[in-house]
Amino acid sequence: MNLHELADTMAERYGLDPAIFRKQIETESGFQESAVSPVGARGLGQVMPATARDPGYGVTPLSADLIDDPEENLRFAAEYMRAMLDKYDGDYSLALSAYNAGSGAVDKAGGVPNFEETQNYVSKILGSSGEGLGSLPEAGRPETEGGVEAALRLLLESDGGEEAAGRDRTKAVMTGLSALGRAFDRPEFTPLKSSAKVQRGRGGDALSRFEGLASLRSR
Repeated sequence: MNLHELADTMAERYGLDPAIFRKQIETESGFQESAVSPVGARGLGQVMPATARDPGYGVTPLSADLIDDPEENLRFAAEYMRAMLDKYDGDYSLALSAYNAGSGAVDKAGGVPNFEETQNYVSKILGSSGEGLGSLPEAGRPETEGGVEAALRLLLESDGGEEAAGRDRTKAVMTGLSALGRAFDRPEFTPLKSSAKVQRGRGGDALSRFEGLASLRSR
């Protein structure tokens, strides 16, 4: 099994989008298993030794003697990304930001941190494979016109339908609302977390919260 296939296997094991996870590993290390960053991040997933020892979030630690092992390094990277996706309700832009800059920075910013490195990181990964749910074409910069348009499109397309797609539409609505809230710096537009249970077929209700939205301008 080559490293790309191994990345796909780990992505599937932890319920990640394989295309996004491949792009993430490519961005992190170029699939060079011996890669070491200037600050000491190691391996395919550029795992910091301190994070490997004590990752939190229920993630299985990665021992120092295995941090350079390709399979274990990818396992840790995938499991940690799964934890970040769970923390941020399936929003890849926020999960990737937390992987890159730390969840504390994401929480403090209330979204993607205003760090050029992190914004470039998110945009590079999601730009080619982030058309699915939980990510926007310009998710790293939700205040841009493209990011707002993408959020609106997700909302407009979330108008009910087959039951099998209900959860996907819920995620689309949640992602769109979050992006719009960040774009206009209007916290009242930011939805509650998944416990709010935006129901299937309620896309129109979500849209009603944005009556007159066209008159708003990002600040």
